[in-house]
Amino acid sequence: MRIRYWSSVLLICCAITGVGSPVNSDSLLHEAELYDLNGNYDDELHILFYLDSISVAENDYDLKVKVELRKAELFRGIRNYQLAISTLDKLNGFVKDNDSRSRLESLSLRAGIMLELKYPDSVRTICNKILSEPSNSDFYLGKKGDALILLGVVEKEQNPDKAIHLLNRALSIFEKLGNESRMGLVYFNLGGAYYEIGDMDNALKYARELEAIGAKNNLHGFLRSSKNMQRRVYLKMENIQGLYRVSVELDSLYQFNFDAKGKAEKELYKRAQELQQQEISLLNDVVKQMSGWVTISIVVAIILLLVVVFLMWRNNVEHNKNLKVKEELIQTKDKILSVISHDLRSPFAHMLTFLAFGDEGLTQEEKKQINEEQYNSTQNALFMLDNLLFWAHSQSNGMHVSSKLINLKHSIQNLVEQANSGKHLKDIEIINKCEASTVSIDENILHIILRNFLSNAVKYSPKGSKVFVDCESTEKSLTIRVVDEGVGMPQSVIDLLESNIGSIESERGTENEKGAGLGLKLCIEFAASIGATLKFKRNPEKGTTAMLVVPIKG
Repeated sequence: MRIRYWSSVLLICCAITGVGSPVNSDSLLHEAELYDLNGNYDDELHILFYLDSISVAENDYDLKVKVELRKAELFRGIRNYQLAISTLDKLNGFVKDNDSRSRLESLSLRAGIMLELKYPDSVRTICNKILSEPSNSDFYLGKKGDALILLGVVEKEQNPDKAIHLLNRALSIFEKLGNESRMGLVYFNLGGAYYEIGDMDNALKYARELEAIGAKNNLHGFLRSSKNMQRRVYLKMENIQGLYRVSVELDSLYQFNFDAKGKAEKELYKRAQELQQQEISLLNDVVKQMSGWVTISIVVAIILLLVVVFLMWRNNVEHNKNLKVKEELIQTKDKILSVISHDLRSPFAHMLTFLAFGDEGLTQEEKKQINEEQYNSTQNALFMLDNLLFWAHSQSNGMHVSSKLINLKHSIQNLVEQANSGKHLKDIEIINKCEASTVSIDENILHIILRNFLSNAVKYSPKGSKVFVDCESTEKSLTIRVVDEGVGMPQSVIDLLESNIGSIESERGTENEKGAGLGLKLCIEFAASIGATLKFKRNPEKGTTAMLVVPIKG
């Protein structure tokens, strides 16, 4: 699984450099489909969001259609049917009239969603429409096979014999096309249909066929479904021996996903034991050689005692340090959960309330005020979500730093233009005073930190004020400053940030904007990953200067 993930990252990097982007897009879509089959929806969504941005930037219609279809499939997989249907509606809104292939894909997906929502009549209507298509190309045959699977599932409980007939028709199609993933789905449903009519031999046969495809293609979802089906059959047959064997295999499959860390720890423990044995063996040899030298033996014993004491002291220090880190992580995670449950959820709740009641009885001024509040809260929610996703990714996969040469002025100007897009709400102008220069840095981490700086500057600045961004470079370091004319950061908050100890309670902005108190704390961690530091200074007259200091390697 990790190999596929890192291959996806490599393909993304290739796409960024512009090398063979069409091939990379197809490869990434294939990776997304594999993630979907194995239930790794976070990795799949990561790829799809990236491809979505590429399709918009390059105005690539075909890629946009493929991404929207894949996203609808993903939302269906996580049972968010409302998002899945709205994605398909969005797709139907821009798909070309002569693009019958994409419309058929959309129909097939919609039929699957209707099945899961338990609307059998809608499933039959859509599937019969798909089956009536005149073309018999491989693509259309595949979609007809999908429609037969869905019809088979609809009929499985009420009319198992009809379901078996429909599924066998689908199987013959996918055998002809050589589509093993779809064959696996047919085997799964055939096994279920035979189970319904009490034909346990055929149910077991198709469960094993499903297992064979899962083992061949390393699809753990197929393997687990096969073992679950076999367990039901053996239970029905009262075959205790088979039931026990399959249960053990199923447990090992579920545990497979959680054993990577355990295996690594066992390997480290084994290696530590080997090293300890080598040290003991070496020590024994020394003792044997010096057995007649009592004085030297005493000296060795004293040295060993000092080493043991030192190791115990060092282990105690490391242990206390780890406890402290764990406590801070727990506090951070607790606060993140609080943000997700309240601060991140509230904007959407407010939006739903506004949409539910509409704008009847409101004056134009009230509508404008509500729209501004909705814009602010949604923008803050998206900003918090960006921080949380970046932090969560760094925690689960480690902070991956990818430095490259960038035009610093242009890179910062992009951020300034994004921030200025919302300036009408407070009429704050953000000015980029950085000179053109080239620097090697991780641009993603740079943008995360500077977005937080700019967000805080705007948040705590009065209407009509200005925010300045400037850069200063020496032989040893690069300093990027964000200077505002706001209320100024309290010295107690500056002390907490620079010591990175304890939590920070976010104060409301000049227009009562809310925050979580997490942004700058997370930025300290992001800055450390590139060897940089954050500094803050309360300006003598008014406002705050936030600084990112990046060392320049010789």
